[in-house]
Amino acid sequence: MTQEHLTRRGFVGFGAVATLTALGGFSLPSLMEPELADAYTLHNYYQSKLTIYYKFDSSVSWSDTMGKRIKDGYNHAINVWNSALNNKTMTKYGKKYRYEFKAANTSNPATLTLSRYSKKNDGKRGHTPTSVNKNLIKSATVYLNATEITNATLSKHVATHELGHVLGINHGGTKNSIMYVKKDRNDNIVKPTTDDINAAYANLKKTVAYAIKPVQVPGSRKNSKGLGYAGHVQDLGDAASVCDGQTAGAVGYSTRLENFRFVGIPYPIARIDVEVHIQGQGWVKYTNIKASQRLGTSGKSLRIEAIRIKAYDRNGKVININYQVHQQDYGWSAVKKNGETAGVTGKSLRIEAIRIWLP
Repeated sequence: MTQEHLTRRGFVGFGAVATLTALGGFSLPSLMEPELADAYTLHNYYQSKLTIYYKFDSSVSWSDTMGKRIKDGYNHAINVWNSALNNKTMTKYGKKYRYEFKAANTSNPATLTLSRYSKKNDGKRGHTPTSVNKNLIKSATVYLNATEITNATLSKHVATHELGHVLGINHGGTKNSIMYVKKDRNDNIVKPTTDDINAAYANLKKTVAYAIKPVQVPGSRKNSKGLGYAGHVQDLGDAASVCDGQTAGAVGYSTRLENFRFVGIPYPIARIDVEVHIQGQGWVKYTNIKASQRLGTSGKSLRIEAIRIKAYDRNGKVININYQVHQQDYGWSAVKKNGETAGVTGKSLRIEAIRIWLP
C-alpha cells in the first residue's frame, strides 16, 4: 500500500490524499477539495518496530545548496522526535520501550529512506509512500521537494511532519501542532507538540503490544529419553515443544502458564495421571492422559498454580518422573516427583514455566 500526503498548488503544507488502492482491493476516496476539507488520512496504522533505522538516499545529491537544506531538515526532524519521545515510554514485562530513529548499519538495515527531489509547481512539499501489511508499517520513503521548500525553517517543518507519518500519526491536533494541515496552521512550528507526542504514544502502545512478546528459552536437556511437552503462555500462546527437563514457558516476563501438554511419551511409560491446581477451580484431575491433551484451561486467562504428575508402566508400576515449576515470587521450586506437589496454592501465585524429565 502507498500512503501519500499531497497539497494543491500554491497551498503550502500537506493537504489531501490521492486515491490509493489498499491491500485486498479497498479503495480510498478520491482527491478531496483541500480548501474545504480536512486531509483524509489512513487510520490505525503503526510501526512494526520500535527502533526505526534510516538511511539517506544515495541516488540523489546532498552536496548542493538545496540538498544541504533538505538534509539539515531531516537531521533536525530526527533529533526533535527522538528528544520528544525520549521520556514517552511504555513499560511491559518490567522493561521500558520507546520509539527511536537510528542510523542504519550492517546489522540493522534501513526500513526508512530519506530522499529529495526537485519539481516546481507539483503541489507537493513532502510525501511519504509507506509499505503496510495489515495495520503494520513495514517500511517507508520520505520525499521532500527541494524546489518548493525554500528556507531552512520550512525544511525542518516539513521533515518533522513527514516523520510523524512514519510513526503512523494522522493529520490532526491544534493549529500549532506539527501534524495540523488546515490553512490556518503555523509553518514555523519545527518540533512536535503535546498533541503530536500523545498521538505517537498511542501508536507506541500498539507497537509494543505487537512487537514485544515473552520469549521461551528452553536451555539444555538433562538426558535424551524423549519426554516431550509444551506450554501455553499468556501473550505468547502455544510455545514450541521442549523435552527432557528443558524449560517450557517464559521466565522473567511475569506471564502465566495457562495449560501444558505432553507431546512425546517414551517407553516404558504406559500411563500418566496429572493434577493441576487452576485459578478459581482448585485441583483438577486428568487420568490416563493422551499425548497433546491440554492440562489446564484455554481461552479463560486462568493461571496454573501447582501441579502433580505420576507415571506408570504397562503393569501399573510407578515410574519415577521428575518435575519442577517456576512460580511468581518464588522462582524455581525444588524438584518434585511421583505425585508430589510442585507449586504453592492458596496465595494466588502464577506458575510461569515448568520442567519435566525422567531421571
